[in-house]
Formats: sequence, structure tokens, C-alpha cells
Amino acid sequence: MNQGKRETKKNAKTGKQEEMKASQKQLMLTDSMRSMRSMSSEPTGGESEMLAELRKLRQENSETFKDTKLSLNRLESSMTEIKQQIVQLDERITTAENSVSVTDDRSIRQERAVGYLLRREASLAATCDDMENRHRRNNIRMYGIREGAEKDAMMSFITTLLHTKLKVPGDTEIKLERAHRALAPKPKESSAPPRSIIVRFLDFSVKQIILQQAWKQRDIEFEGQRVYFDQDYSPDLQGKRKRVREVIKQLKEKNIKAQSPYPAQLKLFLAKGVRVFPTLVEAQSTLKELGVDAIIERELTQDKWSTQENRRRNQMQLNPTDVRAIIRGDNGMND
Repeated sequence: MNQGKRETKKNAKTGKQEEMKASQKQLMLTDSMRSMRSMSSEPTGGESEMLAELRKLRQENSETFKDTKLSLNRLESSMTEIKQQIVQLDERITTAENSVSVTDDRSIRQERAVGYLLRREASLAATCDDMENRHRRNNIRMYGIREGAEKDAMMSFITTLLHTKLKVPGDTEIKLERAHRALAPKPKESSAPPRSIIVRFLDFSVKQIILQQAWKQRDIEFEGQRVYFDQDYSPDLQGKRKRVREVIKQLKEKNIKAQSPYPAQLKLFLAKGVRVFPTLVEAQSTLKELGVDAIIERELTQDKWSTQENRRRNQMQLNPTDVRAIIRGDNGMND
């Protein structure tokens, strides 16, 4: 029985000890909780610096965001202005393109008109030159007579010269309409070549007799100087005939017979037959085959000496639309 009491006391003592240990643990846990709460409520020095840096960074981010927003607003405004300028430039480019298109159309029409007018002018010039040469049919030119030999009596001087120097038929009545020196400045030096004398006959047949006889006699002299007789052609025709004569000279060096019929044609006497070319341009290929190097300029119109009816038929005509547009001065876009 005593043993049971001892065990009971022992157990009670043990229980008290365990309660004391439990209360101590509770106190320690409470102290630790308090220390943790104090630690969380009162930051340390390093944590304070970190918080200060975070607040500063937050403020800087806020200011940067404001600046970025202002920049975006300015950029949006600039983009709006650029868009407006692009729209204006697009309108100006469209207007410029339309203007260029109108100018191109007008330029094309003007080029056609200029081409037509150039050919028309060349055709009219050829017609005038033909009329001038027809008007000179009764004329001859005399070269080699010294200045002043006529002594202010040109008509009687030429008549006497023709009768004495040429062997013309006795029944040939020489009647002159006029005779004068070429309309060029009188040579100031005596050594200079004298001006030619232009003689116009009343009768074309008499003129032909005189000219043919002069060419037949060839050696006609006056005061020791040889006198030459030739047709009185216009300056333009003289230039054309001069070019043909240069070609004929080269042909004769190759023993090829050639002549220059009126007005400035080229007549070739070849082994395979006679060929006549109205212009040197048309004879260019044949001349190359013969080995003749001739400088030939292609003109706006080639004088074929065709009839007036053929000339009208072959004339280049402008489109009526072009004519109306040129007269109005616009580009004819509405036609």
C-alpha cells in the first residue's frame, strides 16, 4: 500500500514537471512570436535603404511614363501633319501628271504640225524654184567679159558680140529684152573675175540657137579672154547641178559616160542600158556599186518634177482633229 502511494506521488511529481516544461515552452514560443512581430514592424537599416530606392524608382518610372505619353502625343500629332502633307503631295502629283499628259499630247500634235509645215514649206520652195527657172528659160549667162567692156550700152554691145563671135544663121533675128551684169558687188580689184552678164531674149527659139551654137564652137574669145555660155538657173538649182557635175566627173574618171538632163537629173550610159535618176539620192545605191563616193544630203522632199496633180495627191495631210486642236491651242482631248 505504501508502494502505491509512492507511485502516486511520483506520478504527480512527474505531471507537475511536465506541466512546468509545457508552460516554459509556451513562454518561449510567445517570446519568439513577439520578437518576430517586432522584427516585422521595425525594418532594419538595409531594408530602409531598399525601400527608399524602390520609392525613388517608382517616382522615376512615373515621370518617365508621363514623358513617354507626351512624346507619343507629339508623335501622333506629327504623323497627322505628315499624313496631311502626303495627301496634299499626292494631289499635286496627280495634277502634275495630268498637266504632263496634256503637254505630251500637245507636243505630239505640234510635232506633227511642224513636220507637215516643213514638208509643205519644202514643197512650196520647190514649186517657187521651178517657177523661177521657168521664168529664166529665155535667159543665158555669159562669163569672161571684162568689167566696163560694154561702156554703158549693154544691149547693143551684146547684139554686136553675138553677131561677130557666133556663126548663127543669117536669117536669125536677135532681139533682146534686156541685158545686165549679175546683181553682185562690182569687183574692186582688176585681177578679180568679172561678173557674169545675164541676157534675156524675146524669143526662146533664138536663145536656144545662140546657146547651142556657142556650145558647138566652144573656143569663143573676147579681148584675149575665153567667153563661156550657160543656162541661167536659179541659185538652188545651180547648187544641185554642181553636185551632179561632181559625180559625173568621178564617173568619167572611171570611163563611164554620164549626163545631167534638166533640172538636175543623173543619166548613166551603162553596159546593161541607160538609166536616169531624178535625184542623186535615188542613184546612191547604183553609185556605190560603181565605186563612186558621193556625199549626198537627203532633203525634206525629193524633187521628182512630177505633175501638180501628183504633188497634191502625195502631200502629207494633217488629221482634222489635229488641225482643230492647233487652231484652238489646246490638246484636243475632248475630240
